[in-house]
Amino acid sequence: MLLDTNTVSLTAGAALGGGLAVNYLNGGNSTGTADFTSLDLQGNQAIMDGSGNLSGFDSAIGGGGRLLGVATVNYNGGTISNNSAQTINGSHAHGGGLAVEGDAVTGTYTSLNFQSNTAEVQGKGVDPGQAVARGGGFFGLSQTGANSEANFIQGSFTGNQAKATGADTSAMGGAAAILGNTDASFDGTSITSNSAVADTGDAYGGALAFTEYLDLSDTPPVEAQPGSAEIKNANLSGNRAQAGNNAYGGAIFSRNDDLKVINGQLTGNSAGGTNAFGGAIFMDTADVVSDGGGTNARGAQALLTLEATTAKDVLLIQGNTANGQASGIHFGTTGGDSAVDGVLDITGAGTVKLLDPVTVALNNGKDFTLTKNNTGKLQWGGANQFDTNGGSTYINLTRGTAYLTDDFSAGVGNAVSNTDFNVNLSGSTLAIDASRNANKAMFE
Repeated sequence: MLLDTNTVSLTAGAALGGGLAVNYLNGGNSTGTADFTSLDLQGNQAIMDGSGNLSGFDSAIGGGGRLLGVATVNYNGGTISNNSAQTINGSHAHGGGLAVEGDAVTGTYTSLNFQSNTAEVQGKGVDPGQAVARGGGFFGLSQTGANSEANFIQGSFTGNQAKATGADTSAMGGAAAILGNTDASFDGTSITSNSAVADTGDAYGGALAFTEYLDLSDTPPVEAQPGSAEIKNANLSGNRAQAGNNAYGGAIFSRNDDLKVINGQLTGNSAGGTNAFGGAIFMDTADVVSDGGGTNARGAQALLTLEATTAKDVLLIQGNTANGQASGIHFGTTGGDSAVDGVLDITGAGTVKLLDPVTVALNNGKDFTLTKNNTGKLQWGGANQFDTNGGSTYINLTRGTAYLTDDFSAGVGNAVSNTDFNVNLSGSTLAIDASRNANKAMFE
């Protein structure tokens, strides 16, 4: 079945679900089920033009269609391509291909391909806050404490884009942006050549973005805490976050408390801008912002787990860059103080090849801990920097084998004098290239 070249266009507000929108502005409890098999959505548009400086939140929703009252989405096969959600001098643009919003909604997307979809904002209207393009291919949101799920099995995201032009605009999640209390998983999914591009503002996650949701346009403002995310046996390659200002995470931006990357690879991703951080992954330790100007409490830590599950499995992080320099994983903040500690946990019986550097820039006395406590192997390279500015850094390699490549180095960056750097090698085997005596001294 094919839904193609349909357009819904309104003035003022937001554009959502260029191809299809599920549940947006539905209200109440949803109980229905939507089953799609080999449904193609092509060339549909949701366009919101607020050029007349109109205010309010009428919205252009679902260029190819809109479904309400849905609690379960099963989408098997099909291609969602060349759809767009576009806002001109208005508010947000969410989900160029597919937007699914609602509380306690379970979505399972099997062998579904997202290709060349766009979420775009052009300028900002009169509503408060920035105009944000979120999720070039897919947008998911749960606004309250009722947990939702977005599960992607195989399938692909290729050439999708979140695009922002003009002042007070930003772009987030070129392939997918998943916000609020939604747990996400990607299993065996190919995620390549997607982009988040902002010509004057910030870009977050060239491919994937996981974060809280805050909308100041509603009364009272809508707030939702971030969920968790798991990426397994996936290929994330050639994605980019490009910004006129700050770029965070060439492949992944995460402001949730639990991100897991299991097997697969992150290669050739890039972040570029006036400032750029995390060629592959950016882990944000900032607190989530509340409507009152304070904060909503996160957990105790921003946790990233890298896992190679069995002895034959490999997780590869290599060839990623930030402003042209090798960059794998960055723990930092998108603004203000660090609110939680940064934790990198390396686990499994296989081989984690962390060949791009880890960089840390925390403040407010927060700590960073890297732990390897398993039977597997860690191959670790690059120019690693650990700046916790009043906190401490702990490197715990306590099981298995850690190989330091010939380009490995580790330093404390610009850390203040009361920063501690602690290394624990008990119970592990450490192999160091003989030509890198400085590295050997670092860990003795």
